[in-house]
Amino acid sequence: MSEFQDALKSYHDAKKIADTPVEGDWRSMAGRLALQSRTRDELPDLRAKVVALAGRNISVVIPEGAGTDKFCAIASKRGFLVVNGDVVYRRIADYVWQGMAHKGGQFGISQYSMMLDEVGGMMSEMGVFRASPPQWNTAANVSNYDDLLKYITSIINNAPGVQFVAQYISHEVVRLALEIGYDLSSRPVVVKSPAPEVARLVGASSKIVTTNGRIGLEFVLEALGATKDEVKRAVAEEK
Repeated sequence: MSEFQDALKSYHDAKKIADTPVEGDWRSMAGRLALQSRTRDELPDLRAKVVALAGRNISVVIPEGAGTDKFCAIASKRGFLVVNGDVVYRRIADYVWQGMAHKGGQFGISQYSMMLDEVGGMMSEMGVFRASPPQWNTAANVSNYDDLLKYITSIINNAPGVQFVAQYISHEVVRLALEIGYDLSSRPVVVKSPAPEVARLVGASSKIVTTNGRIGLEFVLEALGATKDEVKRAVAEEK
């Protein structure tokens, strides 16, 4: 068992103890409650270890081309974790958009301050405290949400930059995986439509799959590393 697999197992085992109601014989109740309390106290450190190891261990598949949406839909249906590659920009845009009184207009100093607040919160979540803040010095008109999203994307990619974006995507992958009990040590994660310059920075190994041809279950499973027998069984189940 690798260090990463061991860390994942320790976290999931502890999470199960922490979340399972203590029931049964009252004579052993005190001891089991004490164990549960200690385990809950240990969870943050166990989670931090998983996060620290994840960047060097998670495997990422990135579909690109006309069949990306279908690829992601099939992967999700088959139980693979799918994360949107624009999660960073949308999180910031959503926060700023909520604060724009007229839902469109000028991106000025108030919107820039909101963007800094949200980026700061994201960095804090990741335990990152030294990074270049987004640079901005010219007001811009944003008539709708899509305009705002594009504008924020251009600012963020400049600074704190694509490394920050990739790091947050990895952070989101781990957060979702731990939340749903997804096995990152043996199953790849699908990242949908990240910026090209971000794609190669996400995870320990990033595999880009071109989806311009016909996209079916067999193609998706093979791209995600399934064995021939696994593909054969899955295709048979679909019939």
